[in-house]
Amino acid sequence: MRWSFAQFGLLIICVFHVAPTVQILGMDYNGWHAVAGLALFGPGLIFAMRKSWSSAIDRLRSH
Repeated sequence: MRWSFAQFGLLIICVFHVAPTVQILGMDYNGWHAVAGLALFGPGLIFAMRKSWSSAIDRLRSH
């Protein structure tokens, strides 16, 4: 059985404890959550701020 990239990444995070967690609002949160959040939120924010791109979404919603 071959391990995937995600499985190796999870192993490294667990073994070397590179992502210690902190509890925020009753939920465990670590640096990887922040990176994932920025990776999802950043492009969406840029997409929404450009008028030509945001109006394309408005046209799709109206159909």
